[in-house]
Amino acid sequence: MTEAGTSETNLWETVLRKVGTSKAVAQKKLLVLGDAGSGKTSVVRQLLQASQQASDVRSGAVETVSEHDLALSYSYMDVRDEDGEEIVARVGVYQLASDRTTDRELLQFVLDAQTFGAAAIVVVLDWSRPWRFVKSLLRWVHVLSAAVDAVCGESGWTPGRAAVDECRERLERFLQEYTDADADVDVGRAADVLLPLGAGVLEANLGLPIVVVCTKADTMGVLERE
Repeated sequence: MTEAGTSETNLWETVLRKVGTSKAVAQKKLLVLGDAGSGKTSVVRQLLQASQQASDVRSGAVETVSEHDLALSYSYMDVRDEDGEEIVARVGVYQLASDRTTDRELLQFVLDAQTFGAAAIVVVLDWSRPWRFVKSLLRWVHVLSAAVDAVCGESGWTPGRAAVDECRERLERFLQEYTDADADVDVGRAADVLLPLGAGVLEANLGLPIVVVCTKADTMGVLERE
């Protein structure tokens, strides 16, 4: 083997060794839903800004949030360790513009069998229109339900249905094992006996953790005066 060939081989060995010893970065998904004008883009921007370190501000990653009404927009944020030195996870942030049929069809590119267990949902509600809270939330739950059914696929066993069922069981168990931080409970004993969930709890188990974010809280004072 020539000297050049040996040098090239050593170079590749070094690269492969570094890749093999580096920690894998977990990939997560965050899907942001909400009515038009509810403040979805502002929520995403705040998330991205909070995830950035001072050294990252110059990169302009926040500018990846589009001001245009795209049917499905994408950005990402890195989650670092406690020291802020190493990236331990990367979260892809997806924002759906509306619940129109043409927009909802794009959810197939966000929720799939392979990554379903790594997804979480944020539903944004607008405090300037609190009378629409319940209707809006139920509508987005319906949209998510249809998307989950699409992941499950046809009747019978499918990889998608297996992934969804696993996430449903995990979410139910999480609620069964949940205890208030201020409650005086023997965690060891509580974990041994899992009681059924109470009435009205997790009636629609989509297998997805859902966070409800209310924006424009500064309008509450105006509404109270009116």
